[in-house]
Amino acid sequence: MRGVLSRHVFFALPVLVVFALASCTQDVKNKDKKEQNAESSELTRSKSMDFLALVLQMSMEDIKLAKMAQERSPTHSIQELAKKIEAGHTMILNHIRVFAEKKGLSLSPEVSDENEYHALATLQGTNFDQEFCGYMVKEHENAIDNFEGAAADESMDADIKSWADSMIPVFRSNMEAASTLLQQNE
Repeated sequence: MRGVLSRHVFFALPVLVVFALASCTQDVKNKDKKEQNAESSELTRSKSMDFLALVLQMSMEDIKLAKMAQERSPTHSIQELAKKIEAGHTMILNHIRVFAEKKGLSLSPEVSDENEYHALATLQGTNFDQEFCGYMVKEHENAIDNFEGAAADESMDADIKSWADSMIPVFRSNMEAASTLLQQNE
């Protein structure tokens, strides 16, 4: 009897060891998955916050320049473009505020480079119009690149990705309008 019992224990012991190891391996896999999800969530949060902070700064700068163009440009069509840009970037600021509140993000704009503002402030007439339109073309090209990058970034928050994708046509439209006005004022 003792021999039979020893054989059963001898054969059962490896099976128990395999089950114990499998259980430990599953626990480690579950822990690794939780850690990966936490890291992924932090990466998504960080990328989303960086993108929104960039857009916040860009929008505040463009609103400031658009207000200046409405006051300084002698050309009605450029004043109208400036109004459209101001309204569009004001809407963007509202979206950013909503995203920040919804996602629990704390955003504060970085101090912007005032060089472009001061450079434009010294110009008048067609010189102002040309510089303003040239700057808006360049800024909207950069915005398109940033928004396309955000829309394609798999680690970006899904709501922000969708919003970024929806904004690209708006930036293209403004860029094309500024480009057309730039060519007309050359």
